[in-house]
Amino acid sequence: MRRFSGVLLLALGLAAAGCASGGSLPARGARAAVITEEEIAGSGAATAYDLVRGLRPMWLVPRGRHSAQNPAGDVVWVYVNSTRLGAPEALQQVAAADVGSIRFYDAGAANYRFGTGHLNGAIQVIPRGQETPRP
Repeated sequence: MRRFSGVLLLALGLAAAGCASGGSLPARGARAAVITEEEIAGSGAATAYDLVRGLRPMWLVPRGRHSAQNPAGDVVWVYVNSTRLGAPEALQQVAAADVGSIRFYDAGAANYRFGTGHLNGAIQVIPRGQETPRP
């Protein structure tokens, strides 16, 4: 029984450390939510869609609730800076060479930054030469 309680305490301590550091595990830290200029340069992608599909494909997967009124669920909305571009397919209109960084916002952060209606989050494209805004 003592060994089990020691393992439990260790697990609780690790969980508390994760919460204190922003709630994410080290392998999935803040860098996981951003595609950087360095990643873009080394990707060989032609469009922003190719970048996301190749480097962070889970950003394109809707995670919201499905209902009778909305059987497909909500989409992950795409923005260039603060202007809504459309659904993820709209990323095909943006040349990878024009992209400085791409950021994914979860539902809460997307609703705060862009307004309500982002149940699956949002993808923000920051053009080359512009500073990436803080989340």
